[in-house]
Amino acid sequence: MTILKINYLYSFDKFYIFADLKIFSILSKNLRGLCVKIIKKIMNKEIENKLIHKNTKPTSMRILVYDFLSSQQVATSLSEIENHFENADRTTIYRTLKTFEEKGIVHSIQENTTTKYKLCHDDCDEKTHKDWHLHFYCKICKQTTCKEDISFPESMKTDFRIDEIRLFAKGICENCLETNFN
Repeated sequence: MTILKINYLYSFDKFYIFADLKIFSILSKNLRGLCVKIIKKIMNKEIENKLIHKNTKPTSMRILVYDFLSSQQVATSLSEIENHFENADRTTIYRTLKTFEEKGIVHSIQENTTTKYKLCHDDCDEKTHKDWHLHFYCKICKQTTCKEDISFPESMKTDFRIDEIRLFAKGICENCLETNFN
């Protein structure tokens, strides 16, 4: 009898699950399906808790969109999210993103005529988005990334309150520089 041992590690705001692939591959199809359901249930509970913490009702679509955004390394547009959820209603996805933005779950990045979305850090909330870092658009690969090592100082003393700062730059990312210019 083979027992599938699932180890999980909580790191930053991502939930990583590691499974022994050798054992997983020899399990019956039904048992593999059950393991996948258990893993998804654990991950969905984490997402539900994050949404509740942000005063947002965890609907099925919100959980799916959050899960998708958490798997993205770059900022993602509405049409890219739509393509991933091909049978979902565009309006529902748009409303989900707007709710997420209002609740401090995602920050939006205006890129020419397109808006892209990236998950916020846990310390963002309804009043203040803390995405005070550079958003970088690569002219070659057309990807927008958050450059958190380049940021506006949060601790600056002022006699006014800053709720949001938008730092945006265009150029060529490190991957494209390495690939295209070396």
